[in-house]
Amino acid sequence: MAPTLALTLALIALVSVVVVQSLQKKRHTKKHPLPPGPPPLPVVGNVIGIDPDHPWLAYTRWGTEYGEIVYTRLFNQDIMIINSERVAHDLLDRRSHNYSTRPPGLVHILDFVGHDYSTTFLPYSDKWRLHRRIFHEAFHLKAVSSFRPIQIRNARILILNLLASPEVYGTHLYTLAISPFMYCVAEQYFLRSFSTSTIMSIMYDYAIAPVDDPFLAVIERSLEIDIKLFRPEVAAFVTQFPILEKLPPWLPGASFVRDAIVQRTLVPMIVDMPFEHVKNNMASCGNGSPSVVSDALKRIPVKTQDEREAAVPEQGIKESSATGYAVTWHESPASRPALCHRKAIDDSPLLNARL
Repeated sequence: MAPTLALTLALIALVSVVVVQSLQKKRHTKKHPLPPGPPPLPVVGNVIGIDPDHPWLAYTRWGTEYGEIVYTRLFNQDIMIINSERVAHDLLDRRSHNYSTRPPGLVHILDFVGHDYSTTFLPYSDKWRLHRRIFHEAFHLKAVSSFRPIQIRNARILILNLLASPEVYGTHLYTLAISPFMYCVAEQYFLRSFSTSTIMSIMYDYAIAPVDDPFLAVIERSLEIDIKLFRPEVAAFVTQFPILEKLPPWLPGASFVRDAIVQRTLVPMIVDMPFEHVKNNMASCGNGSPSVVSDALKRIPVKTQDEREAAVPEQGIKESSATGYAVTWHESPASRPALCHRKAIDDSPLLNARL
């Protein structure tokens, strides 16, 4: 069989499967009312209306046109887009018992890139409940007060860094009129170091190196990949066509496969390196310095110190803690340039007179 004919038949078969699944989905959901949203195209749904590099623009536009809750379909995946903080709080917080699990498409892409450890993306399960209990024990109202000295110490270090490098910070500040984002880059450099140092001290009693810290380099590379891969349209595409995961990484257009391979090598470092730092400190210094991880390890009952019995809570501590410091980078201002621009404008009257 000629290669062209074989490729044509394969494409026809693939499209046929998608069409059949779409018809089945339509028949299944026909009786259930859905929120308003953009009319989906046959087979592909609303994928074509989304800029893969700036998907939030389409979500915002749809929110303006259709309301606070928008229904859209990406291939065979139903997606609800929430464009209101009030609605998000009402559905995802107050009614979390109804919406606490994760969609299959997201779970699939997480498995693909090796991020299935993350508390943020776990489906409702025993593992999720274990992670939640660990976080609650570490961050309930009475517990967080013990972190105050760490926050104060790192805030003072931040001020000293700003005073020690006024030429770097000042240069970026005074170019604000030309490029507000440069302000954010400078601010991000110091504030990211502050926030990451704080969370690493709290989670692992780990002091961030001033330059070229190995943990931070790993997290930064991982975040770059996350931003590209953890989008509904990417998850829907890979879920709809799982055969794409088998594409050779050298193939043009298979950058997501190459990114996933890199991410799977980074995840063990993200999860294991800081955790082993704590265990080594505990082994060499008795109980070690206080931290979320060391305190959680001490709470494992003595009767479960058998290696196999202790493995489950220990793995939960390792994974939930990695989620805690990785999410610091996801909240970086650099990932939200519009917010940086607004903040730069808001702060502009203070630049010439105050720190």
